[in-house]
Amino acid sequence: MKIDVYLPGDDSETKALKKRFLKFSGIREPLFLGVFGLILWFLDLRFMAMAMWMFSAFSLSILTLFYIIRDHVKWFATIKLYFFVLFSFAAVLFFGGILHSGGVVFVGLAGALISLSFFKAKQFRIIFSVYILTVIIEALLQPYLTPQPEVTPKANLILFVMHILVISGVMFATISYYIEQNIQAKQKESDRLKEMDSLKTRFYTNISHEFRTPLTVIMGIADQIKENPDRWLFKGPGKITEQSQSLLYLVNQMMDLSKLEAGAMSVNLKQGDIVGYLKYLVESFQGIAESKHINLRFTAEKNEFYMDYDADKLMHIMTNLLSNALKFTPDDCDVLVSVGLGDSDETQNILRIMVKDTGIGIPADQLSCVFERFYQAEYNAGFNNRGSGLGLSLTRQLVNLLKGTISVQSDLGKGAEFTVELPISRTSPMAEDHGMSNIKPAFVKFPSDSKKVITTELVEDNQNDELPILLLVEDNRDVVEFLADILDSNFNVHVANNGKEGLEKALLFVPDIIVSDVMMPEMDGFELLENLKNGMSTSHIPVVLLTARANFESKIMGLEKGADAYLAKPFSTIELIAVLNNLMENRKKMQQKLAGYWVYKTPKRISSMKPELSFLQKLHEIVDANLQDENFDIQLLCNMIGMSRSQLYRKFKALTNQSLGKFIRSMRLENAKHLIEVLGLNVSEAAYASGFKNLSHFSYIFKEEFGYSPSENAPKI
Repeated sequence: MKIDVYLPGDDSETKALKKRFLKFSGIREPLFLGVFGLILWFLDLRFMAMAMWMFSAFSLSILTLFYIIRDHVKWFATIKLYFFVLFSFAAVLFFGGILHSGGVVFVGLAGALISLSFFKAKQFRIIFSVYILTVIIEALLQPYLTPQPEVTPKANLILFVMHILVISGVMFATISYYIEQNIQAKQKESDRLKEMDSLKTRFYTNISHEFRTPLTVIMGIADQIKENPDRWLFKGPGKITEQSQSLLYLVNQMMDLSKLEAGAMSVNLKQGDIVGYLKYLVESFQGIAESKHINLRFTAEKNEFYMDYDADKLMHIMTNLLSNALKFTPDDCDVLVSVGLGDSDETQNILRIMVKDTGIGIPADQLSCVFERFYQAEYNAGFNNRGSGLGLSLTRQLVNLLKGTISVQSDLGKGAEFTVELPISRTSPMAEDHGMSNIKPAFVKFPSDSKKVITTELVEDNQNDELPILLLVEDNRDVVEFLADILDSNFNVHVANNGKEGLEKALLFVPDIIVSDVMMPEMDGFELLENLKNGMSTSHIPVVLLTARANFESKIMGLEKGADAYLAKPFSTIELIAVLNNLMENRKKMQQKLAGYWVYKTPKRISSMKPELSFLQKLHEIVDANLQDENFDIQLLCNMIGMSRSQLYRKFKALTNQSLGKFIRSMRLENAKHLIEVLGLNVSEAAYASGFKNLSHFSYIFKEEFGYSPSENAPKI
């Protein structure tokens, strides 16, 4: 029966220690000592054999106690190894000194060497020093000791060789363990460096997105002011200022973190009402919370509480915690900020600030990493978590600077709770405004990270049915507003906040062209592109990717997945408009080219061409198989091909610039023409065989289509 020596509370170090203890003190050691004792007995070394059996009994006792009491493995290891040293010392003295003990002195050395695997350097040095001391004492006492008669020169030699073999085995096991540990340590260090490189790469990718997005708006508006000053000169500078402040906020975060790590940031404590200050900070986020329909609440044990605090540092701490809480909390949920004193007498000198959300939460295995620099969790599928990876790291550093602590608790799917504890003191001078005057400028710098909800009403009012439909898939409100402003004169612009919503809207109304960001929540641009190109109703839609991923590999990935154009942020609005115009012009050329493919007898080579041509071939085959059915109509065609009426109409119109009704009618007329002119059927037979029941109507539309009536003797084809 296997006995589990590991306890529920054991950490990895304790488990490793127990494993090593069992490796050196397992059942094999007592068994070996027992067999060694038998050999000594047959060599007439009765006293030494009994000593080995005593050693074996002691080892079994320690091992049994360990199985009974498994939470103090270091005690058992310490007792066991010191017993090695003391047993060796006693045996050497008993058998007449080092020269007459058959190498028993090496038993103590074995204990000292094995301690390398159990203890830290200080403890190892102590046990090794004890062993050296015993050897010195044995050497000094050698002249005064009487050898045992049973230890003959031959027996002494045999024992010496056996002990040399034993100590060699111990040395081999110890050295092997250290080589193995060294290899594992190097592998862990290598893995850690790889992980750090991966985190830095992801950090630089995301931080570039944070920079490139506002730069897109700034550069785009600057170009528009030059080209169209009457329209942009009034509203453009304000947008540029806002985006510039967003960039400045991000740069300041990076600089602050560098200062903190270099120990160059000082604390500026002033005494004031910290409850009032925190309440004012929270109220500054109400606008962002209301835009997401989040209930942001503030509670405090006391209406006011005076203590020393650094207003600027506290503002940055709360900004990061609240922005994360709002970012990862779904609409119509709650975020609570509570302020109170410690729970017990020992913690009454602690102010506790808790920020609790009801969002997606954090997995247990990632809780210890959330405060690490560059770290960004990869667990959520429904929120934009791409941030810079600086916020919580900076928050922890600021809390530490204020001599406080920060911790986090979370249940996945239920939310997270961050707790900041700050020491209470009242030794600083009173503040005049308690830091209130610094809040407004700081929050002006923070607009882009709020990710305000983008409503389609922003750009979808006053649509012009004559214009092509452009679907803009972008999660940044400022970029949406800017692009909508420059595109709405040429397109009916519809907006989706993320890839998932973009796919739903693309399937709903099959736009003429799609412009999409790549880094988005729920479904990124690459996944959206893949779904669009693999969907029957959307495979023909041109897709332009706008992204901060400007590296060559990302561009190739986007093009390989079917993107028609790939523009890196910040991009030129002139270039974007030129790309869109070219794609629309190419679409017109495609319509002209494909217009001849939907008539009767479509060329066989069509099935090996683009998916759009295969789609037309499939339509052709369905209609051709149902020509004689006078009840066959557009709805039946939609059912057979597996698309809604609007989807099929939009796709067919996009490919051929023709209507579905005319498509079906033309195929019937082509079939009737073939029956009359090639197969020699009369007009009524050809009309009925092609699904026409009204002969006069058939003659009218036949002449309209071909320029002559069906009864005329037209040339055979």
